[in-house]
Amino acid sequence: MRIAIVVRSLRIGGMERVAVNLADAFSAQGHNVDLIYLKNNKVELTPDNKNIPIHQFYLDKLMMMTGIGLLWEVFARLMNVILPKSLFVWKGLIQSQIFKYKLGQLEKNGQPFDMIIMRGQGTFELLWQNKDPRYIQVCENIFSSTSPNTLQSWYAKLLFQNKNIACVSEPVLENFKQYQAAAGFTVNKLATITNPLDSKQIGDKALQPLESLPTQPYILGLGRFVPQKDFPLLVKAYDILRKDYGIEHQLVLVGDGKESDTIKQLVESLGLTKHVVMPGATLTPYIWMHHSDLFVLSSKFEGLGMVIIEAFAAGTNVVATRCPGGVQSVMGSPALTEQLADMSPEGLAKVIHATLQKERPQTEIEQLLQRHAPEKIAASFIDLNAE
Repeated sequence: MRIAIVVRSLRIGGMERVAVNLADAFSAQGHNVDLIYLKNNKVELTPDNKNIPIHQFYLDKLMMMTGIGLLWEVFARLMNVILPKSLFVWKGLIQSQIFKYKLGQLEKNGQPFDMIIMRGQGTFELLWQNKDPRYIQVCENIFSSTSPNTLQSWYAKLLFQNKNIACVSEPVLENFKQYQAAAGFTVNKLATITNPLDSKQIGDKALQPLESLPTQPYILGLGRFVPQKDFPLLVKAYDILRKDYGIEHQLVLVGDGKESDTIKQLVESLGLTKHVVMPGATLTPYIWMHHSDLFVLSSKFEGLGMVIIEAFAAGTNVVATRCPGGVQSVMGSPALTEQLADMSPEGLAKVIHATLQKERPQTEIEQLLQRHAPEKIAASFIDLNAE
């Protein structure tokens, strides 16, 4: 088969890393894979198989190159004032067609695509008008509200009506069904297909040398510094761990984002400047995971919580918040459920301290990693496409 995987960008991020992993998974099964990204961001993540072609369809620029591009951009922004959050509707009318044309150019240079996998809400919005039955839209996250108003219901119908949908976890699927019923749209196909993870490959990458690692034991938080990930919760829990439990670990926060300054100000206000390290974003997350004594996910919600599974594969143990979404199903076995914490500084600190005292539940972790074997996930997509 020839398969296209489409994302907005290939910058450092969980969804982008999954797209790259999925490309490798299909390629390892003997399929021809093309990776397509839609924005003008720097490419930071690439497949391990360097023979997989990567294409940039810079849709904003391509739209501007059309005869009406600039006028249409002005029109779209005016309409966005009249109908809030409708910018994607108007831009998608043009950009969906540009994407279709660019995809056709790739097909002229080779065989037609048998399956086109789109990942992420931003990608759906840019390409909402394309209703080709070969497309599968992968929903990564939950809807914050399952009671859409009339305008939101219209947007939902544009994005999902008669489309093929794959959700990354059962909680995401159930949330999608609730939103679907409330918004009043139907879909062509609906399934749960989780994300692939090559645990052996991650284990090998985790053992590579890295000079910038801390010299003393540390607890790790890693991800985008955005409200969803709630790094301030982790910092507050760490403050309690030092004051009430007497731990001497450093806290290392690897990542960047719009909340970076907010987090630094919180660290300073709590007097933790000497104990919290923020080295920035990284292309080597598994090394940081492997050498930590514990990885902590403090999110407010997660579609799946793929970073938890990556941390287990890298050889560390995990604590996560008992947040809405897929985390509780990932940490569903009795031994792992003990490592879920309430979404409060006190609750998170308590579970972190308890987990630091115990061994990794190895049997449960191995069973979890097997559920994400790349060959299984690739086969699930092919089965859905064939239905």
